[in-house]
Amino acid sequence: MAAIPMYGTLQWRKTFCKLTTGKLFGLFFNTDFLFTSDDNGINWHKLPEIDGHYPVVNMVAAPDDGIFLLTQGNGILYSRDAGKTWISRNNGIANYTLADGLSVGPSGKVFAAVHPNGKTYSTIDDGVNWNATNLSIFEQPDGSNYFIDNFSTLRVTTDGGLNYNYVYAFSFTANPKLQFIDDKGDIYVSVSNNYDNLNLFCSADNGHTFVPVYSAAYVQGIPLGIAQFSKHNGTFYFYAYGSGLIKTNDFKTYTNVSTAVTEQSRSYIITKNDELVIGLNYGSIYYYLP
Repeated sequence: MAAIPMYGTLQWRKTFCKLTTGKLFGLFFNTDFLFTSDDNGINWHKLPEIDGHYPVVNMVAAPDDGIFLLTQGNGILYSRDAGKTWISRNNGIANYTLADGLSVGPSGKVFAAVHPNGKTYSTIDDGVNWNATNLSIFEQPDGSNYFIDNFSTLRVTTDGGLNYNYVYAFSFTANPKLQFIDDKGDIYVSVSNNYDNLNLFCSADNGHTFVPVYSAAYVQGIPLGIAQFSKHNGTFYFYAYGSGLIKTNDFKTYTNVSTAVTEQSRSYIITKNDELVIGLNYGSIYYYLP
């Protein structure tokens, strides 16, 4: 049984990434050049423009600090020297010009998704070779891999995608979306019934039971959803469409981080010194001290 394609989980562009040194990379929307910061996002410096001038729509840093860019129309580019030079890395990806998602799992694998054929690819050699995989992007630290199928059933594989086992069945009207698996292995799933309301559930027992941890009321004209879910030093961040960027330490109290700014936001990153950098939808970078 094939895993659900990764592109169904990427609702916003990822326009920031961070090296293990703390060095940041960011881009303006619909551009083909990057900015870099060595002081946690206070000052930014433009890197040389990328040959080909293809807009960049996604970027991730691998555990070895290699940077992957997903371009619109030219597939994937890779840099090993912090963005000074770039090379094409599309070997093995069918229809790579239509790739629409990148992600890095806790195992260190880099995943790429191609929308038209519904395939997900992975690489363990910095993109020199990509291989089609039945895995989704949602890995637990122990290597277990999860996805939600077209019948609203949560499934898991522990053998690299050869077999997927039943874990949990959501209501057929629930429209569940797998959002995040944290460093403890806890699983987070959002549910939005016809976009009239939004609920976030958490499972601390490998998906066998779920408890509600967050909800949002209907906002007229706005399809509710969650994107850019992450965890940093015990604090959770997620973008709730219609509400802005939310942070919480315990899923009991929630802080809406600068609503006027983050309602325009489609990307953010936490710096090495635990501060927040937000990318606005209209082409600027906003620095925030939580």
